[in-house]
Amino acid sequence: MSKYELQVRNNEDGSIDEVVLSEPGGACIFHLEQLDDDLWYFDLVEDTESRDYVIFDIFRTKKKVHVRQQ
Repeated sequence: MSKYELQVRNNEDGSIDEVVLSEPGGACIFHLEQLDDDLWYFDLVEDTESRDYVIFDIFRTKKKVHVRQQ
């Protein structure tokens, strides 16, 4: 039995829409989701005991990719 559960959800065209990595019992520790074309949401739990986490927005303008911490 794996220590973590990985879920990958696809868009209708087969591209990746969402990736979620969870601990047993369902506590999410990694979440990456496509919100729109060239716009992604990224959530990473830094400490599973205290549930401290960081959130990033990932987006593209023309040819440049931007990562902004919330």
